[in-house]
Parts: sequence; structure tokens; C-alpha cells
Amino acid sequence: MSTIAVPATSLVQLVDWRVRTHQYATSAFAVVFLAIYARLVCPFISGLRLTDLLLNLGLVFFAQALIREGLLMRFASPPDWRSLPRQGYVVSVASWGAAGVIAMALHYFRYPDFPLASHVKLLSGYWIIGGGLLAQWEYVVLEGEARKRSIRYANASQYLERITRRVMEGFVIFTLVPSMAMALTVARYKYEGLVDRGMVIEISFLGGFCVLLALVVSLRFGRSLREDARSMLDGTRRIERGEPNVVLDSSRMDELGAVASGINAMCRELEARNARLEKQLLEKDAMTGVSLAMSSLMPVDTILDLIVENSKQVTKAEASSLLLLDELTGGLRFHVAKGAAAEGLSKITIPIGKGIVGAVAATNAPLLITDAYADPRFDRSNDERTGFRTRSLLTVPMVSKGVTIGVVQVVNKTGANAFDEADQHLLEAFAAQAAVSLENARLLERERRMADDLRVALENERNLAIEKEKMGAYIPKAVVDEISRNRERKLALGGKTVLATVLFSDIKGFTALSEELDPQEIVAFLNVYMTAMTEIVEEEGGIVDKFIGDGIMAVFAGGNPSGHAGGAVKAGLRMQQRLAEIRDDSPILKNLIMRVGVNTGDVVAGNIGSQTRMDYTVIGDNVNVASRLEGACEPGCVLVSASTWLWLGDKHRSHVQADIKVKNRAEPIKTYLLDPAAPF
Repeated sequence: MSTIAVPATSLVQLVDWRVRTHQYATSAFAVVFLAIYARLVCPFISGLRLTDLLLNLGLVFFAQALIREGLLMRFASPPDWRSLPRQGYVVSVASWGAAGVIAMALHYFRYPDFPLASHVKLLSGYWIIGGGLLAQWEYVVLEGEARKRSIRYANASQYLERITRRVMEGFVIFTLVPSMAMALTVARYKYEGLVDRGMVIEISFLGGFCVLLALVVSLRFGRSLREDARSMLDGTRRIERGEPNVVLDSSRMDELGAVASGINAMCRELEARNARLEKQLLEKDAMTGVSLAMSSLMPVDTILDLIVENSKQVTKAEASSLLLLDELTGGLRFHVAKGAAAEGLSKITIPIGKGIVGAVAATNAPLLITDAYADPRFDRSNDERTGFRTRSLLTVPMVSKGVTIGVVQVVNKTGANAFDEADQHLLEAFAAQAAVSLENARLLERERRMADDLRVALENERNLAIEKEKMGAYIPKAVVDEISRNRERKLALGGKTVLATVLFSDIKGFTALSEELDPQEIVAFLNVYMTAMTEIVEEEGGIVDKFIGDGIMAVFAGGNPSGHAGGAVKAGLRMQQRLAEIRDDSPILKNLIMRVGVNTGDVVAGNIGSQTRMDYTVIGDNVNVASRLEGACEPGCVLVSASTWLWLGDKHRSHVQADIKVKNRAEPIKTYLLDPAAPF
């Protein structure tokens, strides 16, 4: 079962039980090696009993373990400039050094008869084999464990274990250790009398020369490796800071050279991608600016100018222009021009089919020309007139609803011989935006004209409504509606016969009241009185035909005759009740009473008068009857003709009045008197 590695932040966390097993196994290996060496090689230690030998080595093993654990706890957190594996390596070297001192001291006190060189040789063995070789093995184990834990540092260069340092350590240690071991062996042979002085000098000379030469070569190689590594590190830091055009030295024919070459290739690709991203960002900003301008209320000329300027900048052109189709001349006219040769172009008109722009307008297809002077369609007259030298051209059509309305053109790409397909796609997008902007402007202009027309029509309609409202105060509503329906035609004289109910009312005693009140008070009273009576008539479905002094003539017509007959009678009763309320409110009006007469029959309704002055009213015998009924009515009551009474049914209480003789009628009229105090 695999376990998930937890990143370590201290040496105690890094050195877990598996790492400790490696370390103690390494120490046990040293014990086994020294035991074999002592029994087989050393002339003094070999005389010890095996139990004493193993006891001594075991004591040193446990002492080293205690020292190692103590150092791990004490120095668990390395300084800022040292990594965790390096800190573990230093602790390991220190524990081996301490183990050598303990081993020498233990042998010195237990075996004082041994020569001093024997004790020093034991100390050297621990330092050379343990601190030199086995500590390097433990270092490699710690580095492998750190990689498994995926330890990363905020500033990797702060903890960077320079490759030159590791190489130099390896050269020195793996060169010096065998040399020192050989030197100790030679010293022992000399000390024990096994070889003569000349042999020692020869071995020492050759060994020393080889060691010195190996050290010089390793130092020279290390310096070269250090310089190349420093150069690569400096280059990567410059790349990290974003410096442009950084090139690492890739001349080494090894892994470092391959890494430098890969970094160079990566930088070139990143720079190329960055250039493409910058271009795309510039194009996006340009398109966004144009889109925002199109969605705003900017004038169309401002938007077209912005499109031409952005197309010039994004395509890196020396000049750019936009030509629109002139509906009057049928040619292309310069609308916007940018660049050195822009002056004077506004007056030039190019026929369809002539030159590059004429060919694009005629074929409705873009043209990308790398050498303008080599193209027979190119017109050099503008260059000759302005002194401008055209090298390359890119021209695309502006299309609206499948019809070419203009062209957009850019001239001479800066930093390149000609424009490419990417520039063409980009310019086509600008041309499409220009076409949309122009079409939107034209639609907006049409909508503005329609809005202005609608605004005038609404204003006229409002004025007519105001005039209608004003006319309604003087003319019956039916007349006003008739005028509204026929305002496109001249109103004609004439009328038609309709069945209607006519109401007449008149105030008795108004003449005497007029003598008591001043004219202003009379007018004020009449306004209040007429307003109240008119409201009642209209609420019951009638219209006030006219005011006759203090009298009122109202007409009720349309629909079921029982409906307008009942409405007229009800209006008369309500008018009597309302006048009673007015009398109660003012003592000066206490003697005012009103007569109301109502009659139903055929009348002639229509425009009566002349072509220059007419009146919409009702006339006929039945109108006269209603007027006579009002004159014969008992004050405070409503007098109704028999023709009206027939349409009322049993809705009202009444008593029959004496028959009334009416002018132009042979037979008297039967009447019914209604009391407004009775329920209805």
C-alpha cells in the first residue's frame, strides 16, 4: 500500500524511520568493515578477543547513534542558505567525526600498551571511511527522500546546491580518501619495518604527484563548470525578469549545453508567442474600441474615422483610406484618408472598374498586391501628384445586404515587404464594421425622420384634442364627434328623422331674482346651475342641445326608446331634486322653482343653418310639444306626455293631468305629472 508523501519543513520530519534505517545500516556496515579489518590486517587490534572487539565497536555504534539523534533535534532547522539534505549531511559528518574521537579515546584508555599510531589510525578510519565516504552515501539518500516529498522552496536559488560544489566534493573526497588510506598503509609498513626508506619515498612521490595532478584537473574542470553554470543561472534570472533577446551559451557538448539550447528555443518560442499575443491584444483593443463607438451615439463620420485609424495602426500600414460609393456620380469618393498622401484626396472620385479600388468595388472581392507598380490595374497618378511611393496594397470591399457601398484600403506595411492573409482577415472585419456603422447611420436617419413626422402628427392630434375639448364646451358632444369623424371632409347641411325624447326646463322667478342680484352674481349662479343640470343630463345618457337664457333643451336618443325615455324622465326628476339642494344652500334662492316638460316622438336631427354658420340640433313638432309641456307644467314637478309615458311602463307614480291643447295639433295631448319627492 503506497503512502502519500508529506512535504517536510524540518530535518526531523525528513529523517523518518526509513531514512534512519539507511543511516543505522550504514553505521553497522562500518562496524562490520572495521571488525574484519581489525582481525585480518591490524597487528595490534587483531590480538584482542572477538568479544572485546565487538564490544568496543558496539559502544562506539550506540554512542554515534545518540550523538546523531541529539544533533538532529538540536539542528533540525537549517539556516536560510542551507537546504534540508545539506543540513542532514553536515549532521552525519559531525556524528562520524564524534564517533572517531570516541573510538580513539576508548582504545587509548582500555589499551594503553598499544602504540599511539594505532589509536590515531582508528580515528582516521572513522573520519576517512565514515565522514568521507559513508556520509556522502547518506547525503544521496536524503536528497532522494526530499525529491519523494516534493520539497519546493519559495526562492530556489537561495538553497541551490551548486553542481560545481558537489562535483568538487566528489573529486576531492574520492581522490583524497584512497590516497590517505595508501599513505597510512605506507606509514604503517615503515613504522613496522616492512619496507625501507626509499620505497616509502617512491610511493609517496608517485601517490602525491597523482593526487596533486587529480586535484589540479578537478579544480580546473570545476572552475569551467562553475562559470558555465553561473552563466546559465544568470541567463535564467534575466529571462525571469522578462528581459528580451536573452541567449544562453549552448557551446558545451554535454547535458548543460543541451539544457541551454532547449532554454534558448523555449525563449524564442515564448517571444514569438508574446509577439502574437501582443498583436492579438492590439487587434482586440481596436475592435473593442470600434464596437463601443458603434454602440454609442457617436456621429458616423467619427466612427468611420476611428475604423480607418485603427486599421492603419493594427496592420502597421503607412497610409489607409475609406472610399464610399457616391449615388450621384456612381463613382468612389474618398471619405476618410490617413497618411502622408491624404491631403487633396477628398476631391478625387474614382470610377467603378478603374484602378485597384475600382476593381474591388466592381468584383466585390478583396485584392492583396505585393508589388503595386507591377500590377497593370494600379493608377500611378496619385503617387506622381503627391510624391508618395506605393509598394504594397491591401483593399477589401464594404458590403451591405450583398451590395458594395465602399472599399477600405491600407498601403505599405511597415517592417515587411507586403501584407499577409492575417492582415486581410483583419481589414475585412474593419470593413464589415464600417459597413454596419454606415447602414446603422442611414437607418437611424430614416428613423429620426419618421420620429419627427410622428412627433408633428402627435402634436397635431394633441392640438385637435385640445380644440375638441374647447368645442365641447359650446357644441354638443355628438356634433364634436361628427366633426372629428369627418374632419377630412366638409360638413354638409341636412338631417335625418330619429325617434328621440326631448326635455325642456325653465326656472320660474328668475326674472325677479335678476332684479335683486348684480350681473356678476347672476352669472355665477347660472354657471353653478347649468353645470349641475348638464352633469345630470349627461349621466342619464342625454346631451344638452342648447341653453335658452335660464332654460335648457336636452335630447335623449339612440338605442331602445324605453331607455332614452326613462333616462329623460329620470334626469328631469333629478334636476328638480338638485335645484332643491341649491335653494337650501343659499337663502337668497329660496323662491326659485323649475318646470320640466318631456316628450317622445320623431324629430329631425342634423346640421341646420348655412354653409358658413350651422347648428347641430333637433327640430319638429315633437320638439314644440316638449316646449309646451314645460310651459304647462306645475312648478317643482315634471310633466310627461302620453307618448313618453307609454315607454316608461309602471316605473313611476303619477296622476293624470288635464289634456293640453298644442298649436298645430288638432287633438289635445294627454299628460302625466310626476312628483320628484316620490321614489323612482
